[in-house]
This record gives sequence, C-alpha cells and structure tokens, in this order.
Amino acid sequence: MKKISKLLSALMALCISVSLFAACQSPSKPDTPEAHVCGHVCATCGFCTDPLCGDPICADKCEGHEVTGNYSVILTPVEGEADLHTDLQKEYLSEGYNSVSDYANGQEEKSRPKALRLKWSVSENNGLDNKFYYYKIFLSTDETFGKNVWTYTTFTDYADVYNLMINCNYYWKVALHLKDGSMSVSQTSSFRTAASAPRNLYVSGITNVRDLGGWETEDGAEVKQGLLIRCGRLNKSNRSDLKIEIDAKGKDAMLKYLGVKTEIDLRLVDNNEVGGLTNVGPLGSSVKYIQCPMGYSYSNMLLGNRNQIIKIFAILADINNYPIIYHCNIGTDRTGLISFLVNGLVGVPEKSLYRDYLMSNFGDIGGKRSISDIKGIYLDYVKGFDGITLSKKIYNCLESLGVPADSNR
Repeated sequence: MKKISKLLSALMALCISVSLFAACQSPSKPDTPEAHVCGHVCATCGFCTDPLCGDPICADKCEGHEVTGNYSVILTPVEGEADLHTDLQKEYLSEGYNSVSDYANGQEEKSRPKALRLKWSVSENNGLDNKFYYYKIFLSTDETFGKNVWTYTTFTDYADVYNLMINCNYYWKVALHLKDGSMSVSQTSSFRTAASAPRNLYVSGITNVRDLGGWETEDGAEVKQGLLIRCGRLNKSNRSDLKIEIDAKGKDAMLKYLGVKTEIDLRLVDNNEVGGLTNVGPLGSSVKYIQCPMGYSYSNMLLGNRNQIIKIFAILADINNYPIIYHCNIGTDRTGLISFLVNGLVGVPEKSLYRDYLMSNFGDIGGKRSISDIKGIYLDYVKGFDGITLSKKIYNCLESLGVPADSNR
C-alpha cells in the first residue's frame, strides 16, 4: 500500500512550473528604423511596435521601454476570492452530489469555467487615442514575476482570463505600450482564487475538461494541480480519415499554458474508435501519444481492462511524462474509472470522487450519468476488497490486478 500511495502522492505533489515569459533581448545587429516598411517602428530599438504586423522583416517585436510620462495605468482590484465556477456550477456544488440532474444532463456544453475579468484604467487620457497601441498583462503565481509568468495582449482596458488554478494566490500588472515604443507599467496587484473543486478548464474545441488536482484529501492535503487532466476526445472517433476537433486556441491552452507532455488515449483501436490516429496525436509530435485501448462493455471494467490498467499505472509512475492528459471518447466512463482509481488511491473522499464523476454531466457527452451507472461495473468490486479506507481498498484491488509496486516507486 505504502509504495503505490506514496508514489502517487509524490507525483501529485510535484510542482510543474512552465514559464511562458521571455525577456526582451537586443540582438547583436539590430534592425534600423529604415529597414521596416510597416511604419510602426520604435525609435529606441528599431523594432516593430505593432503586435499584429505580419511582415517577415518585423518578426522581432519591441517589448517596450519604460519611461516616466503622463500616462499611469491603475488596476481595478479583484474583490474577494475569485470563484471560477459559473453560477450553475456553483449551485450544483452547493447541493448534494446526486442532485446533478437538476442542473445538467450531458446534452450541452456547460463544463467550461467562468472567466476572471481583469480591468484597469489610465489616469491621464489626453491624446492617448493617437498614441496608444496595446496593453500587455503579466500574470504570475510568483510575486517577483521571476517564474510562472503568463502574458496576454489586448487592445481593450480589460482581459478575460481562463484556467486559473483554484485556491491559489496570483499577482498581476499591466504595461501600456505606445506607438513610439515607450510604455508605462502599473503597480502590482494580487488576488486569490476560491478553493472550490473541481478546477474546470476551457480548452477550445473539446468538452468535459478538468484537472484531477485541487481536491482535498481525507487528511486535509490538496491534490496537486496541473499534473493530470481528464478530458473528452481531441479528434472525431470512429472514422478512418483524421478529423481534429481541438482548434488552434485549444492547442495553445494545452501546450503553452498547461504544458502537456503526454496524451493517453483510452479509445479502442481495432474498431478505429481512435479515429485514424497511430503514433502522433492531435497535439503534434512534441507530445508523447500513447494508446491504451480500454473496452467499455465489460460487466467488470477492472477485470476486462486488467492489462491496460497495469500499463496506465506504469505511465503514471514516470515523472517525465507529466503533465498528462487522458481521455476516452467523451471523457466520462473509462476516463472516470482511471480518475476514481488515482484520486481514490491518494485519499480523496468517496463523495468527492462521485462529485467528480457526475461533473461530466456538465459536458456535451450525449446523455446523463448517475452513480448507478458505475456501481456494478467497478464501484462495488473495488469496495469489496479489504481495507479500512477506500484508499486501502483501491490499493488491494490494484495489487490483485497485477499493478507492480516496483514500477510505482
């Protein structure tokens, strides 16, 4: 028990830090203003100041040069804790887990989180319209902005931010960029997100996406966020010609924001449920794509998928694979089984495991789900094993299936 549970606890505790912030560096031979033909040239560094300019000669962009001027950016504080759930999701989370059918039935997309709107203003606005170019927002979990920094560019005085971690402190500031290359940077402000799990995610083009982390365990710890992400399929199932459903914006969220390294596809291969995929998944060659085809019509999904469960836990045992996304077709039943085993093993309470499963009803999954759907195919079987806690029962179940302890160190 200790070997597997300690390993997964350690994996969940691993901090994945993906910094997307790159500082502006001057090349040895900077372009001159005369070299640009777009008309948007910084007089200080000679680089293009237009973030939307696609001229090849303007590939290097001016990052701005902070000066003391007439324009001060003033941030609007985020009031209280930022709750990232929609009103409908919050209502369900405040009720018993079995009340889900009152809020969602799996027939339409309701799984995406609410955006947090960050707002600001400029104190001196005289003539700004003729000089303004854009705002750049810096958001970080580090007060010094030395790591874990994400940036957003906008032409408005607000930005809608998705996919923040729950129960987390954030720091942010805004830089006003002017056409002449100068910029004014605001003071830093901070806010905290609410602790309510699950951490739902907005990944454009796919449904039913959420972090396995964020849940509180029986001993009061929190499952680490950003390591294991469950979701629906990234491409159409049951077709020979590949049709990718996740779009460019969704890929950016997966690759640049979430930093995904591995995709585990639980769909069947022999009937081409995988939709034409072989060695490379929809996210491209930079992401390890692994097929672990699990059947879904077994009377006992654990016994029927014994070899695949062993393989999946071997993948989870390798820290080099993280962050990992895993999915079946709609990210509910086979995906739900793996989620139940992993989070149950690390000590997430039984009712929270049920809640996580039932949250799939907020996705566009083709029909509603209830706990009775999983009772006979794996829930009763797991709970029949020896153990005072559910975690110990799951450990004994995995051991009986042949999940080797030495592959989970």
